[in-house]
Amino acid sequence: MALPPIFGFYFAWKLWRAGERIDRVDRAFLLGLLGVVLNQLVEATVFQYAHISIYSSLVVLWTVAVISAYLQYLAWPALCKTLIAYGLGARVPVVVIMFFALRGHWGTHYDRPSGPFKLGFWPEFLWFGFFEELIYWVSFTVAIGSLAGSVAVAVAKRRMRESQAAA
Repeated sequence: MALPPIFGFYFAWKLWRAGERIDRVDRAFLLGLLGVVLNQLVEATVFQYAHISIYSSLVVLWTVAVISAYLQYLAWPALCKTLIAYGLGARVPVVVIMFFALRGHWGTHYDRPSGPFKLGFWPEFLWFGFFEELIYWVSFTVAIGSLAGSVAVAVAKRRMRESQAAA
């Protein structure tokens, strides 16, 4: 959870230095903040207050997650694509671990989804391993990384203005 902001800052800094720049840092920051808030708001409310099935709740959560990631694409496509690649690289190994943990009944958090229900292997793996990791957590990585990336760009722009003023 601590790495997406660090990598978001790093990737944005590298993209900026490589010439992949954006003009509207304020827009990127606000869209990053909106993406993070949307994800957290839906996660905090849909499961507790929406009187719908767990499956419908997950579909709502994942839909908002995709919208959240798309907002980051609108702000800075190059950073969004980089963070998606990073997010997938970080989450695919977790999906593999969850597959084996669920299959082998390891008794860890990788094979115990929250909630009072018990499903068969494939539904449990697909709903709580595969889709949850590759949709929600990648989107969260993109949103929080983009927010940190907009801070990196603000710092880079400021340094650029200071160096131009000094020259």
